[in-house]
Amino acid sequence: MRHFRRTFTAVNLVMAGLFATALARAADEARSEASPPGVTIPFRMCGHLILIRGSIGDLGELNLAVDTGASSTVVRERLARTLGLKGERTVEVGTWGTRRRLRRVTLPSLRIGPLEFSSVSALAAPLPSAEGVAIDALIGLDLLRGFNFTIDFTSSRITVGDPPDLPHTVRLHQHPLFLAVRLYVRERPMWVLLDSGADGLSLFRGELPDGVRMRTTRRHRDIPHAGGRGRAEEAHLNGVSLDGVDLGAVPVYLMQARDGVPIENLRGVLGIAWLGFERVAFDFERSRFGFERSDRR
Repeated sequence: MRHFRRTFTAVNLVMAGLFATALARAADEARSEASPPGVTIPFRMCGHLILIRGSIGDLGELNLAVDTGASSTVVRERLARTLGLKGERTVEVGTWGTRRRLRRVTLPSLRIGPLEFSSVSALAAPLPSAEGVAIDALIGLDLLRGFNFTIDFTSSRITVGDPPDLPHTVRLHQHPLFLAVRLYVRERPMWVLLDSGADGLSLFRGELPDGVRMRTTRRHRDIPHAGGRGRAEEAHLNGVSLDGVDLGAVPVYLMQARDGVPIENLRGVLGIAWLGFERVAFDFERSRFGFERSDRR
């Protein structure tokens, strides 16, 4: 995957001009500050979002979304003003085809259960609500890459540390700005961005593998994001599998391909919360994504 198309998901931000060295440094700092392996953090689902309670500075009981589709941690603009955070500079970001300039700020501290990080660089953005719940911040890859972790949807807990041996394991492609895994659609491979902050499977129009066809419904859904709202068309697609596991009735949405640096074979965005997984594991050290499939959904 030497050539990629830059992508932006529902509430996720990818910063223009962000260098791999900066993210790698942030991950190293996150790893050095993390608590010893084995700690667990409770979460709750709000639609497709994984929400944990945490603190930023002196403000506690905040709703923080675990978002592997966001390259940078993002704080709600109103919360940044409440904390009195001054914008250090502005950066241009893209969300679903819109572009805007956002302030970069430094959070004095960020706490997630027993994990604590100091002087966290973040973007300030007008984050949308989810099912009436205000999202105070997105915890992005700049922090999440600092430690391996497992999300257990049956117990609603995240465990930090070496992941367990799950029934299925696939290669986790670690691009500096995102994570990707390889799906198969009717035995044709395609890479998709792996996103804990998205629902179902979103595919870019005109970029499906040759021979893959789908039936559109002419129904559309609004997608809130930091730049406003976007629209995606619902569709039906059969034969989608991951590591040989048929994903079944996965919601599929069609969206326009994003502008930016071309990214070869990146065809869309895969959300993990609605796929019927009991557990998923992110192993950044070995570049692996593990999952355990449930028949409940």
